[in-house]
Amino acid sequence: MGKGTECSCQIIQKHKGMKPIVYLPAVIFFISIWGGLKAKESPKTVWVDNGVAQAVIVLSDNPYSMAEYAAEEMVYHVKRATGVTIPVQKESENISTAMHRIYIGQSDAAREAGIDHKKMESEQCIIRTIENNLFIVGNDGKGDPLDFQNHHTGTLWGVYEVLERTLGVKWLWPGELGTHVSRQESIGIGEWDEKIKPTMVRRNIRIRLSRWNDGKGIVNGFSSRKAYDDYAREEKVFLRRHRIGRSDDPRPYTGHSFNSWWYEYGKKHPEWFQKLPEGDLANEWRERFSPFYPIYNTIPEEGWPDFRGSVSYRGKTLTSMCVSNQEFHQEIINRWKKQRKKNPDQKHIIRIGENDTPALCTCDDCRALDAPQPAAEDFDKLPEYVKVPYTPMNAGRRYALYWKHVHQLAAEVDPDAVVTAFIYFNYFVAPEDVKLHKNIVLSFVPWDGWWFPRYPQEQQWLLDQWQSWRNTGATLYYRPNYMYNGGSMPHVFARQMADEFQFIYRNGSIGTDFDALTGQWAVNGTTLYLLSRLHNRPGAPVDELLDEYYAAFGPASRHIKAYFDFWEAHTVSNRDLYGFGGSLEDYNHYAHKMFPPESFVYAEKFLEDAANSLAGEENLEYARRVDFIRMGLEHARKEAKLATLFSDEGTSEKEWQEALLDLVGFRRRTEHLHIANFSYSAGNDYMGWGDRFNLTSDK
Repeated sequence: MGKGTECSCQIIQKHKGMKPIVYLPAVIFFISIWGGLKAKESPKTVWVDNGVAQAVIVLSDNPYSMAEYAAEEMVYHVKRATGVTIPVQKESENISTAMHRIYIGQSDAAREAGIDHKKMESEQCIIRTIENNLFIVGNDGKGDPLDFQNHHTGTLWGVYEVLERTLGVKWLWPGELGTHVSRQESIGIGEWDEKIKPTMVRRNIRIRLSRWNDGKGIVNGFSSRKAYDDYAREEKVFLRRHRIGRSDDPRPYTGHSFNSWWYEYGKKHPEWFQKLPEGDLANEWRERFSPFYPIYNTIPEEGWPDFRGSVSYRGKTLTSMCVSNQEFHQEIINRWKKQRKKNPDQKHIIRIGENDTPALCTCDDCRALDAPQPAAEDFDKLPEYVKVPYTPMNAGRRYALYWKHVHQLAAEVDPDAVVTAFIYFNYFVAPEDVKLHKNIVLSFVPWDGWWFPRYPQEQQWLLDQWQSWRNTGATLYYRPNYMYNGGSMPHVFARQMADEFQFIYRNGSIGTDFDALTGQWAVNGTTLYLLSRLHNRPGAPVDELLDEYYAAFGPASRHIKAYFDFWEAHTVSNRDLYGFGGSLEDYNHYAHKMFPPESFVYAEKFLEDAANSLAGEENLEYARRVDFIRMGLEHARKEAKLATLFSDEGTSEKEWQEALLDLVGFRRRTEHLHIANFSYSAGNDYMGWGDRFNLTSDK
């Protein structure tokens, strides 16, 4: 493949002569990237010639929904490029022999050509030209094309690959305006023969949409269920175009596995659960760790003398397990044996992720398995985020030995058994003396904290931990929470995020599971574009990917680059102000401090320059995209104003209501443009401002 073709698809088979091209002067840039045919050569398959359709899309007489949807996507994007609608016909219909054919999905013609979808692996696709016809055939099957759990996506992935490499399509954000396709009169491709499949078995970005509730009012974010549904669908379409999905490999999934165990076993086997600290240890935890980790403020004066069980924190019940207890391990195996009979498709998988809590067991057996803690003076010198994994114990070794023993017990029953768990909280530091089997699959979860921006030493420490866990022999996948970050503000951390993503990809990750997609497309466009694009082009130079984004603004591209560079520099340089734990319910308490009024005034100048650079430009999409970015800035400004009012005890209810009504009105006027996921924005507002996020009169 030529320059620029690096992607997350494994090229399983490729024959010489594969030359995707577009043969028209307006797309010389694209030809130069892909190393297309020489000027004298003719395309193998012509789709559109001088504004006239020369091809027909052919589906089987009984196509799967995935193939039908893939055909719709092909038709839509070709029409965006040329204004021409390529016809779609069933295989048994009378098709003109003069027309070149694009076979999408399984068909009799594909089988006759030796392409059988039934023999393909999950997510696999063959793209092949035969005579004047193009075949795009994947592992078709039943299911909703927009369901991320549907792994019969090979045909759809093949169509997207062809669209990117022939039309130069770029998907910037959800919706029509975010779909960038260069205008052209003719389209054709050269010889092509590839079998492709994504290299990461799971590529997930969790959608952050609260369930619609008619009684929630403005907390829904959108003005109506229809507006909510329209946005939700466009976001799914966008993510699918970036190949968000999964194979049929069950490994990169785990969960908090013991949430119900205290209720099931607490009375009979309290020894399977955390022994909480008491006496001097409790006092040490409270004094040493509560300044930056509030859970330890809840420790009673003398701790919990000889107590095993749950503890409440911020309305949650926290119960970690006594993972040194081998009877507990055996009960895991006993339950797994029963589940194997009920779920034979998942018979190899044992999910033993700890509950959503730090390791809190202080029994002698558990603490004997831990690696040493840094001395107090050394601990105080650690970068802020690095302190968290040692708080209050360095339990990574403890948990590694637990996973290892459970896997050993399981392997006695089934040598192919796979154990899945989390690297999380204070069991995050990799042990130096424990080796793990490759069938121990660990979800790497940087938390609590680990938001962007980070100090360089924090970033490097985190990457070192990934490599250290990899050196144990375990299989890893990436499960960060930091994409929750930033509220509705221009909290841009594109490059730090991309550097980490690419390091993880280069160093053995079998997949991703990002939590979560904030959907702040206009105000944090470069970060979200890289997050999406890297799932399909994980090794591409970051600046090249960013240039794709900027190019969609035409003559305004350098001003848009300057705009996002400003916000990224602003974000990174304010790491000290940002501090620890600034996300979720806390973010709206101080967003105005990180983004003061003068920062908006400065940023707005870049957008004014962008708009001025488009004077006389015939392509109106460029101006509409600049305006899209401007509306994101305006939305953030209104959020910052409310944060200022919330922090001021002298704010009157009238002032608050007027500013809130202004924000809600803006959302209702712009919701159809998809500048932001207003469901996330409103949910974040409610977490930060509580019952004050409520209009007393909805004008």
